[in-house]
Amino acid sequence: MASDWKDALGGLIGKTPEEVARTQRQPAGQKASSGKEPPAFFSRDDYVDLADQCMQRLGRPSKNKWNRENEIKRNYGELTSSQMRNLFALVTRLYNRVTIGGEITPADIGSIKVRMVYDAGRKADVQSFLQESGLLRGLDFIGTDKGRFLRYARYMEALVAYHYYYTDKKD
Repeated sequence: MASDWKDALGGLIGKTPEEVARTQRQPAGQKASSGKEPPAFFSRDDYVDLADQCMQRLGRPSKNKWNRENEIKRNYGELTSSQMRNLFALVTRLYNRVTIGGEITPADIGSIKVRMVYDAGRKADVQSFLQESGLLRGLDFIGTDKGRFLRYARYMEALVAYHYYYTDKKD
């Protein structure tokens, strides 16, 4: 996680809306002004496999609990199914608006990021999930691009699905 809340918000604090919009309107695949590469799920066609691998790495194997395919169930600590659904709901609201022709604004992305940072600050397992998955960093590369946002939403949906598939606790 970033060293402080200003870093976690990607330097949005103290910038004018025009400055924020300029930094978030980069062509797909271009590096952000910070020089960081976009997360792999933006450019790879196997983002579903990336989600599967991520959720397997994050969960700790549960003893003597198996799923139908004889794979061991996993414990995600405080990263519960409810927490995953709450995070996904942030993205789903914007996804629904975008799919009927709505626009993405920097404020939309900023509000999702602020909520994710808040949840990460409350629970270390949520912080680990957002770091490992690249979801928090990925918000910096969406800008107002609908294609990148739709890829982000689909990747997040895959993460939620694999979490539910592997988890040893259904809540």
